[in-house]
Amino acid sequence: MDPIPVGEKAPRFHLPATYSRIMDTRDFQGKKNLVLIFCHPADGSDENTAYLGQVRERAAEIKATDTEIIGISPSNQRFQSIFVYRNNLPFAFLIDEANSCAEDFHALAEDGSIAPTTYVVDKEYIIRMAERGYPEVSLILKALEGAPAE
Repeated sequence: MDPIPVGEKAPRFHLPATYSRIMDTRDFQGKKNLVLIFCHPADGSDENTAYLGQVRERAAEIKATDTEIIGISPSNQRFQSIFVYRNNLPFAFLIDEANSCAEDFHALAEDGSIAPTTYVVDKEYIIRMAERGYPEVSLILKALEGAPAE
């Protein structure tokens, strides 16, 4: 299934996150743009870890656009919290063990595994970028340039 098209409303979420938090769409709508990164760090993929490292290196730039970065993974909370800590990631991960959020965002492969997908969602909860795989961070920043300002 292809990612949700640009211009569409993004699905809602309400999930536990790393470090024993709960994150909900209402925490951000009207307040922050979102970069949502669907991936599966537990798969041990060098490509996945390298991509999250690229995002980490440019996180300050991304966050300067009034944007929250959120990873979303089916890994359990303990594993994901350790992964975030060990890789010094300056953003939380939602814990989507049932893959319900990944399914809502069309981020599942045909076999039911996570299909790495990145979305940029503006403050009005409209999708501004939807890319399968590991898009260049410059594409994320370009999409955020078109997101509505406060």
